[in-house]
Amino acid sequence: MTSIETETLKRAGQTFKDDAAMASEKLVAQLETMTMPQEAFPVFAWNLTGDYETLRQGALDVSRALFQSLDAIGQALSNIATHYEQQEQVRTENFTYRN
Repeated sequence: MTSIETETLKRAGQTFKDDAAMASEKLVAQLETMTMPQEAFPVFAWNLTGDYETLRQGALDVSRALFQSLDAIGQALSNIATHYEQQEQVRTENFTYRN
């Protein structure tokens, strides 16, 4: 047992990573398959097909960046927990009475 809740930090980190992976898998796959047929736009607005594709690609890029950020936060929480555990171990070894 450490003086800091490292297990909670590790669980939180893993939750961030799992949620990012799941959302990335589902949302990015869905965004990649979305299309808008040319016929969906009126004749006077056919150039909107390109705008739609630009918007879809932007949403895809932002989603990927968000999921990478969430994964990085999860990894950071796990690293912090491991660091705290290592520091507690060193402190224990330095201040344990030996015969």
